[in-house]
Amino acid sequence: MLKYITVCILVCLYSISLGMMDLYRGCELVNLANGIEVVFVNTNKTDYACLTLCISNINNQFIEISEIIGRIFQKQVDNEINSNSAIYGTEIYPYYGFEQTLFSIYGKVEHIEQYIKILGKNFSGLSLSEEMISQIKEKMINELKVKNQNDKYNIRNEALSILYHNNVYGKAYSIDNIKKVTNKDIKAFYNRNYSNNKIKLLVTGNIDKRSIEKLLIDCFKNKNSSNLNNQPVKDNYRETNSKLTQFSSQVKVPLIELYWKIPSYKLEPIKAGALDIFCHYLLEELKKVTIHDLKIASSIELEHSFWNFTYGIIKICVILNPNLNIDDAITLLISNIRRITAENKDIEAARNELIVESDVFDYRANVIDTINWVSPKISSGYSFEFLRNYLQLIRSIKKEDIFKEATNLFKKEPNVISILIPKEDKQKNVI
Repeated sequence: MLKYITVCILVCLYSISLGMMDLYRGCELVNLANGIEVVFVNTNKTDYACLTLCISNINNQFIEISEIIGRIFQKQVDNEINSNSAIYGTEIYPYYGFEQTLFSIYGKVEHIEQYIKILGKNFSGLSLSEEMISQIKEKMINELKVKNQNDKYNIRNEALSILYHNNVYGKAYSIDNIKKVTNKDIKAFYNRNYSNNKIKLLVTGNIDKRSIEKLLIDCFKNKNSSNLNNQPVKDNYRETNSKLTQFSSQVKVPLIELYWKIPSYKLEPIKAGALDIFCHYLLEELKKVTIHDLKIASSIELEHSFWNFTYGIIKICVILNPNLNIDDAITLLISNIRRITAENKDIEAARNELIVESDVFDYRANVIDTINWVSPKISSGYSFEFLRNYLQLIRSIKKEDIFKEATNLFKKEPNVISILIPKEDKQKNVI
């Protein structure tokens, strides 16, 4: 899924909070005796440390279950931290995704042993009382009632549902599903996913690695490992071309979103890598054409996701200028995308941009970038070795292969086109 996927909140918060982090000293994977994989992101001198717990959500019957458990986990960890005056003020940042749940605890380095003990205690023995489950479900339902009033949220969820043909990853949260989830479902998911072989840990800071390894083994030793491996869930997607149109009083100008389904790195790394490079190039070229030359748009964004168990998505979101014929605008957009893929121009600037974004293991790297780049990917089942070799993959892909993959993809019509039109335009000749 779009990691719409990816941990933007963490990036922002880490950038503020970890500003005192000093020199990055390397990134190392350690396999502990209790089955847990730990990535140590070491720094030279700092008063602060960060502990990130990455949990896989794969094989989830209802996507809502992982967030219910995640919220309970966060609440209980928060309560323990806030009840301990010595570590009061420690911050915990959660991320609930379709394929993963992430928890990051940030605080002083001398408290990291207490953080590990708190995480281990709740990870291995989370209290899933009926009262707590009911409270969390009620809160999620109330939040969803507000979201469901947002037309952008609803039309995007409908597009994802079509793209994934109602695969669990394409389904939006629903009030009905939240109500359907039983305590038995929740406890079964907890026993399956909160197990040593379904998690990764990232430990960041100037710490004694040996003592931390021993503590992690002690604190997480009582949790049985799940027999379920993190294998890709079979995607029942069928090729489709759909167009969604909605009139909305919530927008003032038309909003168009074009969706193409693409392979994941896990399934086809070279193809996905080629498209990753091309997406960086395509966005800049489309901005020149649509905003500056044709003047049909005021804004254009491109989102792409490859780091998934099944498939990814490329989404191009365009805010059109008013009083345009929308069908003509869509035709112009698609024709210019195809023209750009056929021109075969120099793409090295885009490749270099991606290399800079992904060069998170070099000793000069920003430790914040390393944490945020590694944590969601490693919890989605990508091996540490694959991540370390990613730059080599990007550097090795030939220019002709990049444009070949782009041409093969964009010669197809978008799998889904969604159009959100201002209600006042309903009477105008704009569609």
